This record gives sequence, C-alpha cells and structure tokens, in this order.
Amino acid sequence: MFRVAFRADVEKVRKLFKRIGQEIADNPELNADLLEPFKSQGIFSVEDGTLVLRGKFKACSGRQFAIRKAVLAAVQRTFHDNGIVAVPRPLPLPTTDQARTEP
Repeated sequence: MFRVAFRADVEKVRKLFKRIGQEIADNPELNADLLEPFKSQGIFSVEDGTLVLRGKFKACSGRQFAIRKAVLAAVQRTFHDNGIVAVPRPLPLPTTDQARTEP
C-alpha cells in the first residue's frame, strides 16, 4: 500500500506502476521468479485526507522478498522523479487518559 497526497494524479501513478512492472519483468535477475508483473490496484481507501493506493505482483515462493525490495526502491525513485508526494501514516494522538501521568 502506498499513501499519496489527495491531489495526486491516480492515472499517472497507475501508468508509473505499469512502467515499474515492465522494468522489473525485463530484469534478468528477477523475471524468472516473477509470475505476474507489478501493477496498480487503484485507490484502496481514503484516510485522513490521503489516498491509499495498492499495487501487487505475484512471484515464486521465497523469491517475493527480492522482487518486493526492487519494487519498493523503484516506487520511491519514481515518485521522487515524478513529483508524487508520499504521505506518512499519521501517528495516533494519546487519549486524555493516556496523556495523564500519575504523581
């Protein structure tokens, strides 16, 4: 899952994910273990004013970790190069009971 600014162009992100998927599929070190290329699953949800997008790929058992690492590095680089703003998950605020401290 990837959290992006609400104003992000979802169609642009979809095309970027498709391009990343093709790059991974063309990588001779990874493509033998790739069953389905990385692609966008679109908007998963809207949370706290941000879009949560999903991407997926299928890989041979045990090899998904190397492919996942390559996908995440490519997404980070591609977001940066294309002005897509990733948004961190907000930290929960303590409730009033948690904020109180005992003397």
